[in-house]
Amino acid sequence: MQKAAKLFIGTHDFSAFRGKTKENDLKDPIKTMSEVDIQTSKGILQHLSTSPIDSDVHYYEIEFKARSFLYRQVRKMTTALVGVGRCIITDSDIKKALQEKDDQIFQRLHMAPPGGLYLQEVSYDDEDMEMVKTED
Repeated sequence: MQKAAKLFIGTHDFSAFRGKTKENDLKDPIKTMSEVDIQTSKGILQHLSTSPIDSDVHYYEIEFKARSFLYRQVRKMTTALVGVGRCIITDSDIKKALQEKDDQIFQRLHMAPPGGLYLQEVSYDDEDMEMVKTED
């Protein structure tokens, strides 16, 4: 999964990793991903469970950093990374999806549910915060 995550870093056409909406089709699919970090986690509620089945469940925290994202881009990247972790798809499938703008890999995968995904932080560079000066 770590190796596959590195494929997202940099500037790419994320057409294969966006949701299909009229508004999204009008947005520029070229995005720059500055960081993708995957860490193992205990899970938010795992400590409350006494079921032995839950001890076999693996939890991960995946952090994506970019200036902006397309609609459903994070869900689809998460879905792809989990697919690699479960050996359903390969790193090459992700690379092909990025290069060919082909979303066929998602036919083999179950979309990551939105419930576990959340926005953790929004930060801005100083230049993003500068007001645009207009002449009167």
